[in-house]
Amino acid sequence: MLRIIRILALATLSTSTLAAQPVIHLGTGGTDTQADTQANIQIDSMEPGGSVALFGAHRRLEGYATVAGGLQEIAVDEDGDGSVAIGLDIDLPLASLWVAVDLASGLFSVSWPEGFEPATLAASGLRLTEHEHQEETLTALAMSGRLLDVFVVRPGDASAVWHRTLANGGPLDVDPDPASMSLLLGDFESLVEDDVEGSPTLASLSPEDLVILLDPTRLGWQVIQGDALLDGLPAANATTAQQGSDGGLR
Repeated sequence: MLRIIRILALATLSTSTLAAQPVIHLGTGGTDTQADTQANIQIDSMEPGGSVALFGAHRRLEGYATVAGGLQEIAVDEDGDGSVAIGLDIDLPLASLWVAVDLASGLFSVSWPEGFEPATLAASGLRLTEHEHQEETLTALAMSGRLLDVFVVRPGDASAVWHRTLANGGPLDVDPDPASMSLLLGDFESLVEDDVEGSPTLASLSPEDLVILLDPTRLGWQVIQGDALLDGLPAANATTAQQGSDGGLR
């Protein structure tokens, strides 16, 4: 049985008021009959003809070793039926975590296989900071952790999806404090194909942006709304209650 958790952001674009949250199907069970059911992830209830971003983290055994991996992909609903299928080149790991974001509305869902429980990352340490770099004052995203996949999605613009993997003390970490780490906004890289003209750079954070954190080692997650970071509010205020698969608030 698939366990699905759906989360509504506090703020969405005005055009998304009638939009539905994307629904993630792990393995079989989706509505797209053209989909390959071998290790397939299908996303339904998205904006017809639109695009969806899928981010994942997983652990699996290869021989006697445990291997961590991830996925970052943008899929387009080319036939306009509100559904896309994304195939994996491995069997779907039980220890896995998946986040789907409708790039038109900004609505998103988080899902994992039945029998696995991911960690919820603390959001209290996530904040915007300023750093002096080569005689410039640059904005950075500060957070707690040792290794995180960090994504930024700007709803309403299918080309505005960025990602970086940040390691504490690594070359992208501009925070000298070992208790935290910081990533300059300008160091984010676009996930849009290189041949897409005008792929934007992340110069600043917008109120409607979603900041998504995935921990590939602990298999934890967090999603934060940009307006909370810009207003200096506690990051935990950026998402609403979680709605479980039974429809009840958790």
